[in-house]
Amino acid sequence: MENYNLNMKEALSKFISSFLTNLRTIIFAFIISVIIWLAISFQFFPDIILTVEVPVSAEPTAYMNDVSLELADELDETVTVSFEGKRSEISSLNADDFYAYLDFSDIKMAGYQDVAVKVKVKDELNARFLRTDDSVLRTVKIIQTAEKTLRIIPDVQKLETTGGMMIESAGIVITPDVITISGEKPLIDSVHSVRVRVVSDEPLITTTVLNGELEFLDSRGNIILNDGIYTEERAFNVTVPVFKRKTLPLEVSIIAPDNFELDSLYNKMSIEPKDLTIASPNDSIDNLEGLNIGTISLSDITLGYLENGIPIQITLPEGYENISGNNEVRVIFDEIGDYDVRTFQVSTANFNNLNIPSGFKVDYITRTITVKVVGPSNVIYSMTSADIIGAINFAGVNDISVGEHSIGVRLTVEGSNVYAWAIGDYKIDIEVSN
Repeated sequence: MENYNLNMKEALSKFISSFLTNLRTIIFAFIISVIIWLAISFQFFPDIILTVEVPVSAEPTAYMNDVSLELADELDETVTVSFEGKRSEISSLNADDFYAYLDFSDIKMAGYQDVAVKVKVKDELNARFLRTDDSVLRTVKIIQTAEKTLRIIPDVQKLETTGGMMIESAGIVITPDVITISGEKPLIDSVHSVRVRVVSDEPLITTTVLNGELEFLDSRGNIILNDGIYTEERAFNVTVPVFKRKTLPLEVSIIAPDNFELDSLYNKMSIEPKDLTIASPNDSIDNLEGLNIGTISLSDITLGYLENGIPIQITLPEGYENISGNNEVRVIFDEIGDYDVRTFQVSTANFNNLNIPSGFKVDYITRTITVKVVGPSNVIYSMTSADIIGAINFAGVNDISVGEHSIGVRLTVEGSNVYAWAIGDYKIDIEVSN
């Protein structure tokens, strides 16, 4: 037994020594055998089939774009693509080497359609490996879309006011005031109008900006559910003007010299229309008992105005609205049949100088001026030019200097409680000296 163990050890030792001595030769032989095996397998083994998952795209055709046909839902699908060939030829191919799409070439109308899934190679050199299956179909929903732009109508029926205020419906402003809607054509065609309904938790006492809720209506005024109606994501602000209305008598003031008998005209004067309905954005209108629409200078009231009336444009305070709509009123004078106009040659000797600056002297270059006077015939035809006096007031004249100047003169009829007046504006030439 002992001799046997020694022989085994010697044999094993010789094998290991021989193996280590020929290790390089053994490794080289192994590598050569592997290469030969691979070469033989590539040349003589049969073709292999590989598969990959390729995403399916859905691009509408030009015809579909022209008539607004499109896929109802987003497509998120893949298709299994098979390709066959030698391992050495196809092992490097993957999903990026192929593309798949829905073939919409036969799509001409909306509805559920069976559409073929087409698979193509990106490089034509790989086309021979593709195993095509033209029987692959997908059932999809095709819709026809439409777009419409409509003006928005405000709906303030649910709003309330307090303190005697009223909503001025004609002045309601919506921002923006138009909307573009889109969706399936039958649904969009059914929309006849769009309104914004506004509500408020509190009664309105002043002009208020509120947010509105969109509502779509059909031709009969019924509300359409907005599922499937798409709009731009925008907030709609509705400015609701709130006013307090009041009808006020109209008033006009006449500016005249202190010695003029104003009642002689006021008693003959009326205004057409005599009143005006206005609205204020707050309760300040409660403090008004009348509306003064302007002042008239007595020197501007000619005989023609006495006979035909004086037109006055209406201007309201800031924020007030003219509900009546009259933009012009006419001041009318009655019982003026005995009034006339007369021309006088008035000497500047009748003029007085007021507030001449210290150190200056004024001489008149103009000696007489032509003045027109309006009044009752029995008054003006009993007058003389001496009854007309002028006043030149230098108060407020800052650029007075030595030399000739043209300066305005104010003309009045002399006396107390007079009934006639000079009309027009007048200037005379003067010379200023030290």
